[in-house]
Amino acid sequence: MDDADETESALADISKSIPVGHPCLLADVIEESPVAIDAAMAQLDGTVLRRSAGEVRAEVAAAEEAQREAKKKARKELREARHNKQKEEIDAKLADLRAKLDRQKKPAGTS
Repeated sequence: MDDADETESALADISKSIPVGHPCLLADVIEESPVAIDAAMAQLDGTVLRRSAGEVRAEVAAAEEAQREAKKKARKELREARHNKQKEEIDAKLADLRAKLDRQKKPAGTS
């Protein structure tokens, strides 16, 4: 994600608002009014950050999909690298065998 995308991301906003080492509570609530939760959190010197549950779920799903795609790409690249290495080793062995065969085919009198 680039910086412009992060400013519009609910997950980035949530992440930035939680200081390292501080307790955090994430809740999925349906509220008729924000007054009750705001009052309870005020008594605890807490902060309430509200985000749309649908928006957060969509971002989590997109992040999970991106992770799956990254793993798939990494596995493909690893597989291709192993294949290329094996091909290089086989090609080198074949070249060595061809060189030996060529040396054996030369008449004994020629140098």
